[in-house]
Amino acid sequence: MSVIIDIKTGKAPWWAGYQLAAQSLINDFNVIFEPSGHTYTYNGQTLPSITGILKAEGFIDTQWYDNWSRDRGSYVHLACHYDINGELDEETLDEEIRPYLAAFRKFMADSGFKVERSEVPGVNTTYLYAGTPDLVGCFPQPTAARRYVLELNNEAKYKLIPYADPKDAGIFLAAVTVYQIKKQHMKG
Repeated sequence: MSVIIDIKTGKAPWWAGYQLAAQSLINDFNVIFEPSGHTYTYNGQTLPSITGILKAEGFIDTQWYDNWSRDRGSYVHLACHYDINGELDEETLDEEIRPYLAAFRKFMADSGFKVERSEVPGVNTTYLYAGTPDLVGCFPQPTAARRYVLELNNEAKYKLIPYADPKDAGIFLAAVTVYQIKKQHMKG
């Protein structure tokens, strides 16, 4: 059975379980993703993202984020994705990204994780939201958890954290419902 791993360049936030649960409910990969505007389109309809829903409903507080931290996370995700696909040009890597990539490579070697999909956008066709799981795949041996955060740090170390709370999906779906009701009935 597939496992979802979300890559974080630092400590996993308290809402990570809800994000992972939402990703685990993605059931269709026939979605168009436009990176420049971070928009997802499914059957001609623009859908909210998992992160957008969590932000709108107050789970994610962006006041503590700065542009470099956000960009660093994006660069690390891209480096890991290109590394998985054998397309990484290491000469182009910023020195600050290298330890995170080293941590990721160590995790891959230590765990034996086999990637089925990396950075493939998807949609939940029932609740009409979209997202992009970082990694979907499997470990060589069955695991109890199906959702994990992989914390990478600037000391080339990693920590794999399992998420197995069955309430996470219900909490995210409640947030989706509130988000959609507000969108439908509230102006401004």
